[in-house]
Amino acid sequence: MKNKGNETNTKQKSITFLFMYYYPEVPTISYIYQPLVESYITRGYKVNIITPNPTRGISKEEVIKYKHNDVEMINENLTVYRVKCFTYKNYSKLNLLHRYMSVSWRCSRKLKQIETDEVFFQTSPPIFYAYWGSKVAKKKDAHIIYNVQDIYPDNIRKPKTLFYKIVNHFQMKTMQNSDQITTISKDMKETLLKKGAFEDKIEIIPNGPTYEVENYEENTIVDIRKKYNVNENYFNIVYAGNIGYLQDLDILIAAAKLLLNEEKIKFTIIGEGSQASRIKQRIIDEDVSNVSFFPMGKMEDSPYVYKIADVNFISLVPGVIYTACPLKTAMIINANKQIIAAVDEDSYYAHDLKNDHNAIIVPNRNYHLLANEIKKLAKSKIEEKY
Repeated sequence: MKNKGNETNTKQKSITFLFMYYYPEVPTISYIYQPLVESYITRGYKVNIITPNPTRGISKEEVIKYKHNDVEMINENLTVYRVKCFTYKNYSKLNLLHRYMSVSWRCSRKLKQIETDEVFFQTSPPIFYAYWGSKVAKKKDAHIIYNVQDIYPDNIRKPKTLFYKIVNHFQMKTMQNSDQITTISKDMKETLLKKGAFEDKIEIIPNGPTYEVENYEENTIVDIRKKYNVNENYFNIVYAGNIGYLQDLDILIAAAKLLLNEEKIKFTIIGEGSQASRIKQRIIDEDVSNVSFFPMGKMEDSPYVYKIADVNFISLVPGVIYTACPLKTAMIINANKQIIAAVDEDSYYAHDLKNDHNAIIVPNRNYHLLANEIKKLAKSKIEEKY
């Protein structure tokens, strides 16, 4: 409530979210953001969502349908504004840049037309989405919340490059414009603080499980084992999640090759992403016969996938843990199975996994150490069983 003199303003508070993707697109991050949207509605807010016309993972018919669907009144407290942005048929870096810039500019312009008390921005390339939007929100005197899920361009570029310096300049401006900055790990907060004196603005709010089950149903466990050919008579190492440039799946393939003669040890990779085809082809080309590859299944399956593993494997390219945090971490912890993480051992993330959840940390892309740790765990389980 805001007071103007003796008059009390009881107008319903409103918040506007600028999302890069929204239903019918269902990226993993939507499982984090949708409960947040619902929590604001529960607290009595009127919620607006500004999002570009959807294109990702949907049919051509849906793409066409949503091109002509500008405003959706979901209910009296939730309105979705779909903004027509550049859409490409054939992927290229130039087309992707065009899409990003179109989304950033057009969605920011849409924000100008909406009355709102607060604005919520997410970090997602392009940084201009949050930067231009924050400038508009600041002029509207709206409270700006900047949610940092990954720190771009730090996660892909070196600080000395011209690209980094240009993009980081706009990252800094966005943070300066923001009233509140939320991020998801202690490592990421430390990285942000190196950029400037934002201590009073930054709050750590870790991501919870993207999907939870109250009780693991035995029938579903059996079905998931069959679906991914995870035989409980073997010692199973499972990687399930995104397979992109930042996830270091090569260390797992290299370790698997060293363990080809260990007949009781099997590896399962489940996922999708920019590097999925390359990883799948490497398994075939190098005849890594103890590794099975499957495309990503339904989100509802994820807790069970992590539950059927003897070891859940997490990996990131060195240095990335300071700029990003695997979204699947909470689900893996809930599964209560052995964790091996190939991440920087001096990070808070590695320290917490090791001390709080008995995880094994494998630093510096050391696939020989990874293979040895897996072999020791497998031997221990086999001896225990027999």
